[in-house]
Amino acid sequence: MIQKVVCCTNLEGERVYGKNWGKTDATEIEGFVGCLLHLGTLRDSRTTTTVLWDKTNGNQLLRACFSRNRFLKLSNHLRFDDKSTRQSRRAKDAFAPFREIWDGFNLNLGKEYIPGPMLTVDEQLMPWRGRCGFLQYLPSKPDKYGLKIFWICDADNGYPLH
Repeated sequence: MIQKVVCCTNLEGERVYGKNWGKTDATEIEGFVGCLLHLGTLRDSRTTTTVLWDKTNGNQLLRACFSRNRFLKLSNHLRFDDKSTRQSRRAKDAFAPFREIWDGFNLNLGKEYIPGPMLTVDEQLMPWRGRCGFLQYLPSKPDKYGLKIFWICDADNGYPLH
């Protein structure tokens, strides 16, 4: 899955910057995802990058991994599919831009885990306010707009299987 993201991100970067795009690799994408997870645990997702990369009060882990400009370039051009073939695939599947990554993620969930005898189906609303053909509006939820995901989980610990 990481190699697919690397390939598509490099295609998009070269499309926008041409030969000036510094190619990314699997290690850099993994570090980028790790930094995003780190920001999520700190609840720093809405803090501006200027504050995050500040030399005195900024986040030292982010500064150690990326320059601010490289982080912004990766976040702006991160892609999960080939943009040039997206329209033809989207005619058949509204989830086409993310389908290959999602199917790989679901395949990997059940590879190394053997569930107990009790399974449950759960639903989750992932907050999202962007453009999407299958956006849900649920007025009773705290985040009223989002993507509704149904999970099959192990009832004992909540591990998602599919």
